[in-house]
Amino acid sequence: MIPKLVAALDEGHDLAVGSRYIKGGGEEEWPWYRKLVSMTATLMAYPLVSIRDPMSGLLCFANSD
Repeated sequence: MIPKLVAALDEGHDLAVGSRYIKGGGEEEWPWYRKLVSMTATLMAYPLVSIRDPMSGLLCFANSD
């Protein structure tokens, strides 16, 4: 996933965010209640940041130089 994030920055984006909810993501083995809490938090945050998985913890920022 990291090469995809870097490629997004190379295309001119300032920020790229990884997601647990895509194929190969990290939520497949979670119990149902953890998935529910995660999805609820994501839905609550979406109106503020318009990112589908804002709490993924996998962020890639462009260098300001």
